[in-house]
Amino acid sequence: MFLEPGRKLFYANQQAQRLVGADRPELAAAEILRQLNLEPVPSPPAELGPLLALETTITVNQRQLKASVYRDAASTLIFLVDITELSRLQSMAAEIELSDVLSRLFSVLRHEIGNSVNSIGISLRVLEVKLTKAGFSELLDYCSRITHELRKISDLLATFKAAKLGEDYTEELLDVRKTADLVLSLFRSEYPFVALELTTPQPTFAALGSERLLEHALINLVRNAVEAVHGLSEPRVLIRLGTSGSKTTIDVEDNGPGIAHELSGDLFKPFFSTKPGGTGLGLFLAKTWIARMGGTLTLESAPGCTRFSILLRRPGGAP
Repeated sequence: MFLEPGRKLFYANQQAQRLVGADRPELAAAEILRQLNLEPVPSPPAELGPLLALETTITVNQRQLKASVYRDAASTLIFLVDITELSRLQSMAAEIELSDVLSRLFSVLRHEIGNSVNSIGISLRVLEVKLTKAGFSELLDYCSRITHELRKISDLLATFKAAKLGEDYTEELLDVRKTADLVLSLFRSEYPFVALELTTPQPTFAALGSERLLEHALINLVRNAVEAVHGLSEPRVLIRLGTSGSKTTIDVEDNGPGIAHELSGDLFKPFFSTKPGGTGLGLFLAKTWIARMGGTLTLESAPGCTRFSILLRRPGGAP
């Protein structure tokens, strides 16, 4: 893309127009300039030719673009490279690598801590029996508190065991609507006060992945959603199915109060939780399971609407 000294679009080749939107390239150029925030600078000597002024990443039309900016006395030249898919693959690789490390860590924790917890539990039960026989009722209250804390540790270890972060699976053709229906049915009896809905423009949606991993991921997302709308006069949770190019999309949306912007970057990190007593593993596990299927999980949130969006690979010619 060439820009005149006055920052108006002078020329954009066909590839640049495709990236920024061929219908309104002038508006896209204005958005690019806003993100690049180019300040007037002293023009370099003409004999030196255009000089590299900036390299950065910007977002236009939901695509991530690497922008290289060259400037001289007469004009500004911007080279754009679409790195959306590269960024997606790098993000997936990082998530899977982290999950493998944590999987090994969880395995060690389950073994070492689990043995100690079991030993303490056995000793505590023997102590409770002896205190009861001796009539030390006041001391039994302390035993009860210790038992309660041990149970919390055991529950956390059970969560680690259930996570199975590094498990392999055989890729299969998924009936996404069937899986979404199943997940909603699990919550309807437990949360009758919440309007749990599924919307889809067609009866069948297919994707590539694992039914088990997708089901677990949706359970975590829907559980978060129903907890977010607790206490509202008209609580609503929606799963919306659709397509985007070669991807099948699954949105889990609620009408809760929303998530503070400053927290959104931490929500997918392991052990980060906004809930009292939460393990901070639900969203991390969901994103990890989706990444293992070659997909992505993202978040958009504002007061009254929080949306988690899953993109999964869609087989060619699938509905």
